Amino acid sequence: ADIERAGVAHLEKVGAMVAEDQPPSAVWPAVQEALLDELRLLDATFEPGDGTDATLAVLERSGRFDNKVTHWSREGFELPREGVALLVSAGTRSYGRIVLAPSPGRGTTRDQRRVAVALADLLAVTLDRHSPTDNTPSG
Repeated sequence: ADIERAGVAHLEKVGAMVAEDQPPSAVWPAVQEALLDELRLLDATFEPGDGTDATLAVLERSGRFDNKVTHWSREGFELPREGVALLVSAGTRSYGRIVLAPSPGRGTTRDQRRVAVALADLLAVTLDRHSPTDNTPSG
């Protein structure tokens, strides 16, 4: 229940920023902080581009990831140890990906991973709303 409340709080905070039409330079740090906390990551970095680097597993909208090797901890499945890509796109436009660097031994629930996808969606909406000169978050 505490994990679910934390996810809702992250979505409320970032969702309010998007509703206030804050720029990507303000929204990205909030998304990054929420991802670090929600998934207990070592790091989360935004990489602009089309996000098609096939070397990392991709976190799907369902909260699942296609990875042959999975590790289980008492909290849930661990993210792939080499990292996982979270695509950032709005409509037909791709803005890049967020590379999630997991903490070894830390599991995640499917709901936590779905919150991460929703946070990436909020970042994508922000990037989509703002002009091309302001569509790359710093960090």
